[in-house]
Amino acid sequence: MIQDIAPHRFDNTFIPGTSPAPDSPIYCFKEDKLLLAQETADGKGPSRRILLPQRRDFGLGTDFIRLFSLDGLDHYLACPRRRLHEDDRILPETQIDQDIMTDGGKGTQDDFLHLDGYHYERLHRIRAEGRGEKYQYFAAVTAYQLARWYDHNRFCGHCGSRMEMGSRERVMICPNCGNPVYPKIMPAVIVAVTNGDRILMTKYRNRGIGYYALVAGFVEIGETFEDTVRREVMEETGLTVKNIRYYKSQPWGIADDLLAGFYCDLDGDDAIRMDEEELSEAAWFERGQIEGQPDHLSLTNEMMLTFRDGREPSGGEGRGAEEESFPETAGGQFTGGDF
Repeated sequence: MIQDIAPHRFDNTFIPGTSPAPDSPIYCFKEDKLLLAQETADGKGPSRRILLPQRRDFGLGTDFIRLFSLDGLDHYLACPRRRLHEDDRILPETQIDQDIMTDGGKGTQDDFLHLDGYHYERLHRIRAEGRGEKYQYFAAVTAYQLARWYDHNRFCGHCGSRMEMGSRERVMICPNCGNPVYPKIMPAVIVAVTNGDRILMTKYRNRGIGYYALVAGFVEIGETFEDTVRREVMEETGLTVKNIRYYKSQPWGIADDLLAGFYCDLDGDDAIRMDEEELSEAAWFERGQIEGQPDHLSLTNEMMLTFRDGREPSGGEGRGAEEESFPETAGGQFTGGDF
């Protein structure tokens, strides 16, 4: 899965007050696009690598936020200074222009957005083309998740004052009313409904995804994960389930999700009553019919292939969620606490 990056080591420990070294990797985002080098691999086409700009590529007028370290090297987010000003006033454009001019003309008014030799590419395209190593893509989508969080919480949602970065943990705090805002993480479930040697697979409607997936949905207020499993299966397919058992979890930073995967057994009639607004297809598939998704990044794909190979977790009839075991997942590549 996307987070399985060993032997590379990802450390999300919050360390405030640091500055990037000249060779520190820098993430720059424009909506869902990441700034990458425009190099070519052999002079005939785009490189397959993910090459980020470094601190030395930037002029003045840009500030940097430390995000995390990867293999001991700190990675930073580039922020235009006018978005990190000290009070509620936007810096005059002439002041930013002056900053750039005093740096020998390096860059432009939006120098964090426009660097010579670099261009923006959508994260979805990077994934679709298999660009770079898996650990690089994991780092990029995690940086994207934090970049959106910082950008969306510059002002307090309660009183409208400018937020400040916490000094002890990763949090934005309002100095006026004390409102704290932590990184946005939305819990959701991935559900593999099985019926003997068959599994329920679906396709979303109007999402531009052509491959099969599993039932999925967000946890609602007051629900347990197991409640969400039952509700989502019923809403999307009209089926009831039993013997719900946990499999693994996965961070999915590109959508701010924390996914929890569950297997469960069909309980009763296998006739599917599909929610046609949510899904375009829903059907039962034998183990040998499962093809999987184009890459091996998602929890959904791993759960489908695990069932195909007959390795899904088993559970006895009538066992409740409270009695079910929660197997440990392989890991060891993560350290640190605050995300």
